[in-house]
Amino acid sequence: MFADNSISSVFKYFDDKLNQLYSEREIQLFAEITLAVKFDVHKSQIILNERKFSESELLQFRAVVKRLKEKEPIQYILNNAHFYGLEFQVETGVLIPRPETEELVDLILKENPIGKVLDIGTGSGVIPVSLKSMAPALEVYALDVSDIALEIAEKNAKLNKVHVNFKLLDILHNDLGAEKYNIIVSNPPYVLESDKKEMTTSVLDYEPGLALFVTDSEPLKFYKRITTLAADHLVTGGKLYFEIHENFGNEVKDVLVQAGFNEVKIVQDLQGKDRIVRGTK
Repeated sequence: MFADNSISSVFKYFDDKLNQLYSEREIQLFAEITLAVKFDVHKSQIILNERKFSESELLQFRAVVKRLKEKEPIQYILNNAHFYGLEFQVETGVLIPRPETEELVDLILKENPIGKVLDIGTGSGVIPVSLKSMAPALEVYALDVSDIALEIAEKNAKLNKVHVNFKLLDILHNDLGAEKYNIIVSNPPYVLESDKKEMTTSVLDYEPGLALFVTDSEPLKFYKRITTLAADHLVTGGKLYFEIHENFGNEVKDVLVQAGFNEVKIVQDLQGKDRIVRGTK
C-alpha cells in the first residue's frame, strides 16, 4: 500500500511491487513516465515532491503496476510512446517504436529535404508523421496491411497536426498503382521465427507478430518484394531506404544491387550494428 498520497510514496510503491522483476532504473522510469502521461507531473515537481494524489488517482497507479507485473510494456499500458521528439499513441495492434528507427528517419531527413515519400508497412505511423512534422515540404504517403494500424496511424497524424495520405494495401499481392515517388522507405517484418527463443515476454506476448516476424526460410521476402516495387515506382534518382535485421545487411544490399540500384550502402546504428540499407535508382 501507499504510505501517503505523495510523489515519493508513489515511487516507493512502484519499487516495492516491482523490484523482483525489473532493475531500479527501469522502475524509476516507469514511475516517471506514468506521472508524466497520466498526471502531467514532471521532473521539477518530482524533485520538490509537491504533488498530492486522491484515492482514485492512487488506484490508477495500482492498475499500472498490476499490468507491469504481467510484463506488459509501459507504452501499451499508457497508450503512449515518444519518437523523434514527438508523442504517439500506441496500442497492441502496432509495434512500439524503437530508437533504431529514429536513426532511419534522421538519415532520410538529412538526405531529402523535399519530395514525395511512401512508407510501406507504416504501423503506428511514426516514420511518415515524423518526416512530415520535421520536413513540411515533403508530400507523404503510407501503406499498411492492417486496418487497425492505419486507424492508429491516422490518430497520430492528427495528434501531431500533420497530413499524411494513408491507404490499406497488401503489397505482397498488390501493385502500387501509377504513382511515382522520390523516396520509398520501409521497416518491414524482419525478425526470424528462430529468434523468438531470445526475446522477452513483453515482446512475444504483447507486440503484433504480423509486424515482427518472418519465416527462417524466407527472411528477405519483404525486401525482395518492396525492392521490385521501388524499381518501378521510384523516379530516376529516387532513393530506397530499409531498416534491416543486423545479420542480413549484405544480403539486403545484394537484393538492391541485383535490382539495378546504385550507391547501395549499409549504414550502422549507434550500437555499431548493420541497421539500414539505402540505394538510389
